[in-house]
Amino acid sequence: MSLAISVLCIIPALIALRVPLPSIGALAEQPKWVWLGGVAGVIYVTAAILLVPRLGAAGFMTAVIAGQVIASVAIDHFGGVGLPVRPVETARLVGVGLVTAGVVLVQWPALARFVALLGAPGVARGLAAPCLSLASVPAVSPRWYGRISRT
Repeated sequence: MSLAISVLCIIPALIALRVPLPSIGALAEQPKWVWLGGVAGVIYVTAAILLVPRLGAAGFMTAVIAGQVIASVAIDHFGGVGLPVRPVETARLVGVGLVTAGVVLVQWPALARFVALLGAPGVARGLAAPCLSLASVPAVSPRWYGRISRT
C-alpha cells in the first residue's frame, strides 16, 4: 500500500517536471550499486516493522542514524559510490563513538533487561540503577526495575 501511495504521489511531479521515461538501455548502463537502494528500502521497512515494537521509536531511530553515520564514514574512507576518498580521521572516529554512545544511552533500560534475560540479574540491577532517577520517563519506569530484579 505504501508503495502504491508513493507512486500516486510521484507521477504528478514527474509529469509536471516533464521527466522523460527511462530507456531500458539507460537502466542497464547504471552502476550496479544503484540497485541496492531498493534492497535497502525493503530491509529498512522490514526492520522497522519487527524492531520498533521491541526497541521503541527512539531506540530504533537512534540505531538507524548510528548505522547511517558508520556506513557513510566507511563509504567516505573507501571512496564508495563514486565519491572522492576522505580518510577516517580521529575527529570522525570520535563522532562515530559519540553517536554510538547515544544509541547505548537511549537503549540503556533495554540493555539491562537483555542482561537479565541472559541470567545475570545482579549485573542487570547495576545497569538499571541509573535509570531509576529517570522514573518520570515512561521507558524507564520503576515497574521495569521490578521485573529485572525478580529475574
